[in-house]
Amino acid sequence: MRATTRFLVSLGTALTLGTIGLAGAQPAAAAGPIDDCANTRSWAGSGNWRLKATLFVPGDRKTHWAPRLTLRAGDVLRFRASGTTQIATWGDHKGPWGNGWDDLAPADGRWPASGEPKYALLVRPHYANAQVVSGVDAGHRLPAGTWYTSGADSDCLRITRVIRHARYIPQFEFKVNDANLGDNNDGFNVAIRLWRNCPGNIDPDC
Repeated sequence: MRATTRFLVSLGTALTLGTIGLAGAQPAAAAGPIDDCANTRSWAGSGNWRLKATLFVPGDRKTHWAPRLTLRAGDVLRFRASGTTQIATWGDHKGPWGNGWDDLAPADGRWPASGEPKYALLVRPHYANAQVVSGVDAGHRLPAGTWYTSGADSDCLRITRVIRHARYIPQFEFKVNDANLGDNNDGFNVAIRLWRNCPGNIDPDC
């Protein structure tokens, strides 16, 4: 479904989804972080981001990432990845986009994310809900635990809700979209940016 959407996006749909992406939030509070995230130039230097981090995601297992600032509704994140993962001991090396959008994982219960590119780098919110707010998938909702293709340069993801839990904190998980992770080698270096609306800078986490 998402793969089809990538090739059939219309102007009317894009406008509608853009409206949905801002529903439930004050426009002034959401516009800054979203625009900054979508602006490639804000990635470099000091930019306008609130937090930056790096993470290594091994090709053979799931990796968790929790920022030192607790995620909150309205935070906007973007991920960029480099490197390759060797699929199986003697297999090919795949970049962050895996096999690309021409070779999607089937819905057979074996692949982490059916309908997403095989062997691509995936990301999902954990104990938080998110929504895609840039690119052709703008408006696509990511309930907690839903895998999404991060690839080499992800769309901007906005946290729409954090889920309070006595033992766990809101975070993201990364994984290669592979039916058999255990025999993979190498992995991806992921750079992370987080943008946050901080009116008046009166918040200690801003």
